[in-house]
Amino acid sequence: MTALTACTRRIAWGNFQAGGMTKNGALDVDRLQRFIAPFSAPPPHSSEPLPVAVFVLCEAKQWGADGNTGLLTAADVLSETLGGNYTGKLCSFDRGPMGPAVFFDPALVRPVRWPDDNGYPGFPDQADAVRFRVVGTKQHFVIIPRHWAPTSPQQRTDQARLLGRYGDDWPEPVAIIGDLNATASGPRWPRRDWTKAYYRDRDAKAIWVPDGTPAGKWVDATAPLDHLIGRWVDHPDYQGRIDGCGFRAVPEIAYATGTPLEEAFQATVNRGIDLGGGQLIDHCLLSRPDIYVPGSYRTHVPARQYSGRWDSDHRPGEATINLAAKPGSLTYVNADLGRQFGLAA
Repeated sequence: MTALTACTRRIAWGNFQAGGMTKNGALDVDRLQRFIAPFSAPPPHSSEPLPVAVFVLCEAKQWGADGNTGLLTAADVLSETLGGNYTGKLCSFDRGPMGPAVFFDPALVRPVRWPDDNGYPGFPDQADAVRFRVVGTKQHFVIIPRHWAPTSPQQRTDQARLLGRYGDDWPEPVAIIGDLNATASGPRWPRRDWTKAYYRDRDAKAIWVPDGTPAGKWVDATAPLDHLIGRWVDHPDYQGRIDGCGFRAVPEIAYATGTPLEEAFQATVNRGIDLGGGQLIDHCLLSRPDIYVPGSYRTHVPARQYSGRWDSDHRPGEATINLAAKPGSLTYVNADLGRQFGLAA
């Protein structure tokens, strides 16, 4: 167990399908309560209670309608279920009224800078890049909530390029969080069998490459995520990630610090949703891997369906960060894992 400190904060995320909207346009409170219920327990790395400080929920569909009724209802559900006093805000979005929503407990963190349009044109790389301060300290960190394009690898690559500046040399720790609709290269990530998927799904999440046959071959479109965390190379002289903008994927940090493989690389899409198998596409990417608290990453797999369906097509996840951690403070299972993932020299 890792001791909790004044700078330790629990972060959660999840893609809540269609914002939990029912046919009559109301938020399904029961579904949302079940979706977030795992976070009412202590975090995976500790037996001590630790409330969620920031919760990024994607697909807040129509939550801004009718005087922000959905957003305010969701904030109330989080407060009642998780025991905090959450404030929520809808993020800028260009694909309709279902962008991410960010909830935070002002007793734990407070925003000190939150760029949004507010009716005034903003810069797309800065949109909703929220700088928080840890209450009671001078520690700052940045959360960038994102829900990348679901149908185009090219669009996702452009969206990734907008965020590269927040990696290597950004002054505060940065976490890119949300449904990025993309997986990464590398041997441990769950792969979808594209021969079982519909063409439109292959076109949305994979790329076609020639293999000498008339049909060719479809492979995962990993370029968007690889741009941020580095692409995986498998060569007799070197195996691991190269290039990238300085971000690291929490599943790889978790695995390198002792989380079992099947837990670290658990699919974030529920069973039976995607033909050919679910992938790990909901992410937390950190610019400073040393702030990750070992053992704290988990994808919460629901135990059952209700009325013949999952509460969401995606699974929620979490990790805990320690903003006071010093560079080089993480201990890896072995030096080779740390090197492969770009976590250690």
